[in-house]
Amino acid sequence: MLRKIAFATLVSVASLSANAGQVTIGGCAGPTAGYGSTTCVAGATVVDFNGGSAPANFSGTGSVFSGTTGAWAEPAGDASDYLAVTTYNPSGVEDIRLSSVNNYFGMLWGSVDNYNSVEALLNGNVVGVVNGADVIAAGTNFGNQQASGSNEYVNMTFGTGYNEIKLITGNYNFEVDNLAFANVPEPGSFALLGLGVAGLIARRRRA
Repeated sequence: MLRKIAFATLVSVASLSANAGQVTIGGCAGPTAGYGSTTCVAGATVVDFNGGSAPANFSGTGSVFSGTTGAWAEPAGDASDYLAVTTYNPSGVEDIRLSSVNNYFGMLWGSVDNYNSVEALLNGNVVGVVNGADVIAAGTNFGNQQASGSNEYVNMTFGTGYNEIKLITGNYNFEVDNLAFANVPEPGSFALLGLGVAGLIARRRRA
């Protein structure tokens, strides 16, 4: 069973409707060994950083790394290139601007920290926020570089849709990989994960 977390969508100054967003935990195996968990959503656009750099629509304090060095660490089970936000400063933001509106965003979130957060925006207005505290498994320490409960594939849906994602950290560090962007049916119920995703890795959050 998927671990599902509801979060309230923020009401923007443009009076966007307050649709509820949703988070589920669990991904599918990557195409090769060491790739790390990836999205289970068929047809999603995936950015895996394996060319050694981020696409042109990424900007901010993030840099692409391989391996564990200094203040940043590869997500558990991921031996490929990944994005660290920030790298040489204690806080920072990586901004991802899209040319179209999507309602699904997924990513492999490494060594989850309580000062990491994801903001989804539509035309500059925040429509949803997901914090590290929202996704870490109960009983798992923040910042653990090896525990599965603090290295999660996180799926987020936003009923309003979004065309910008901000990856924000208040301290060292925020490591992500295999970012996925898509439009999916019925994002409120996340029904897509019942379609063709056999082998989904999922855990129930313990109370």
